[in-house]
Amino acid sequence: MDQLKFYKYATSGLLLLNVAIIAFFFLTRPKHPRPRPAENFSEEVKEILNLTEQQTQTFATLAREHSEAMRSINDQQQRLVLPYFERLTDSSITLTRDSVLSEIQQLERQKVEVTYRHLEDLKGLLNKDQLPHFKVFMQRFTHRVLGGDKKSPPLPKEMN
Repeated sequence: MDQLKFYKYATSGLLLLNVAIIAFFFLTRPKHPRPRPAENFSEEVKEILNLTEQQTQTFATLAREHSEAMRSINDQQQRLVLPYFERLTDSSITLTRDSVLSEIQQLERQKVEVTYRHLEDLKGLLNKDQLPHFKVFMQRFTHRVLGGDKKSPPLPKEMN
């Protein structure tokens, strides 16, 4: 075998090895965890609180109203935030920083208040036998919806 054939085979072999390694990484990469849809959480709430059929219907109505209120607040917030940042590139936008930040802060406050009222309404649905389960529900709620006891990632070494 002359030198030229050897290099051809070696190059082909290395090329196949690289393709196999790349294919291995793409085929074995872990799947991204998918966020659980809200319906699953609704089912979990029904199970935790042991809701009756009538309570389940009322809960569904309350959840829909809460979702619509949150969507409305988020839409208002987006209408404020986008122009606020766009003024960095467009000097014709005349928004005052303090007024926009104040409105955004009020909308965040509304979110918290709407959610609190929603939870109060949910608690008001429960009978005396179901009330002890509300604490378990609140722990799950804060963990799942609010990102409860998640630890903050450590600061980069440059920040320490």
